[in-house]
Amino acid sequence: MAKKDLFSALFFLLLSILVCWESIYLKFGSFSKPGPGFLSLLAGLLLGSLSIVLALRTSMTRNLREKFSDTKTPWKPLLITFGSMIGFTLFVEVLGFSGITFLFIGGLLFTVERKTWKVSVVAAVCVTAGAYLVFDLLLRSQLPHGPFGF
Repeated sequence: MAKKDLFSALFFLLLSILVCWESIYLKFGSFSKPGPGFLSLLAGLLLGSLSIVLALRTSMTRNLREKFSDTKTPWKPLLITFGSMIGFTLFVEVLGFSGITFLFIGGLLFTVERKTWKVSVVAAVCVTAGAYLVFDLLLRSQLPHGPFGF
């Protein structure tokens, strides 16, 4: 487990360095008018700092890993989640952001988290409405609209 965490930390640290390096070629802008490189630089710095925290935590807590070494990886929920993420990216243009977000959140809650369909639908509606409010109305992002116009 310790080796996996250290490899993950190293991978994400290298990825963050790559993201920061590539964001140098984009315009940063300012805090009031951020450019395309601003968010990618912040994301790279955040990813790098979190990977350093993971590496430090991994090196400090070797005794705790023995306790979790007997656990098995739940492959079915992992594959369902990964497949759902691929489906989200493939069908976001067809169904629109709101439609695919509703299906994604509701489907994951129902299949992976084993929530009732009522809880899944209500949570999916709330998450979809919140994402629509933040990204479309507040940030005025150009989200793909589905067949229903939202």
